[in-house]
Amino acid sequence: MLRKNAELKIEDLKHFSMYIVYKRAKLTNFASVDLHYLYLDEAEEVLFIIFEEIRHTFTQTSRKGYFSIEIITGKGLHSKNGAVLFPRIQASLRQQGHQVVSAKEGKIICNFKI
Repeated sequence: MLRKNAELKIEDLKHFSMYIVYKRAKLTNFASVDLHYLYLDEAEEVLFIIFEEIRHTFTQTSRKGYFSIEIITGKGLHSKNGAVLFPRIQASLRQQGHQVVSAKEGKIICNFKI
């Protein structure tokens, strides 16, 4: 069921930049995702899809534990009011119960439980 939901979400990616971010992350087996140049809502949507894909993969292989992912948000140097993605994505990950291992210089290392 999750796989179908993730596939439907992937089909719903309307913005080319979101699709490129997803495909690049998939090339690294979701070890790294670069959210540069996405708006906050787009970045959150891509992360949701990627997390669902990882959960599905781990469920299919009966693997349990933590999956580590590097999330690159950028430092916010090109934003008018400073970093937007970095603090919001970091807070969102923590709120969802994911373990933020490291968060500095526009990069978040996150472990989340499968």
